[in-house]
Amino acid sequence: MHAAMTRNPSHGIRMIVLADFARLIGVDSLHIGTGIGKLEGSIKDIKELTEELEKEKVKETHLRLKQDWYGKNPVMAVCSGGLHPGHVPYLIKHLGKDIIIQAGGGIHGFPSGTKYGARAMRQAIQATLEGKGLREYSRKHFELATALKLWGK
Repeated sequence: MHAAMTRNPSHGIRMIVLADFARLIGVDSLHIGTGIGKLEGSIKDIKELTEELEKEKVKETHLRLKQDWYGKNPVMAVCSGGLHPGHVPYLIKHLGKDIIIQAGGGIHGFPSGTKYGARAMRQAIQATLEGKGLREYSRKHFELATALKLWGK
C-alpha cells in the first residue's frame, strides 16, 4: 500500500523514507517494487522514463535496507507485481540473491498447476545462479520451457 503515498508527488514522501522508518522499527521484510513487471503509463516516452526512474528507486531502496546501520538488522527486500520465471535473471542481476521473489501469478497461473509453476520458478533461479541463459536451461527443463513460452522472457 505504500504506492498510495509514494507515487503521488503532492504527498511529499518517498519510498526511501518509508523504508528507513520500517528498518528503524525492526521489520523483517519490505516490498520495494521490482523495476519490471506492472507499471503505469500509457504514452511510450513517459512510460520508458517512468520505468527507468522506478528501476533506480528500487535499487536505491534495496541498498538502503542492507547498509550498515550500527547494529540495526538489515531488512529483506520483497519484489512482486506481475513477476514470472522470465524475470528472475533481471531481478538477480540488479538486486542480487538476497531478495524474496513473490511471483503469485507466475507460479499459480502455470497451465499444469502450482506445483509445476513452482518448479519453473526454481529452475529459473537455478539457471541464473549457474550463469546459464533461461532458453538454454529450458531445453532440459519442461516446466521452465513452458513458462517461457507462456510469459516470455
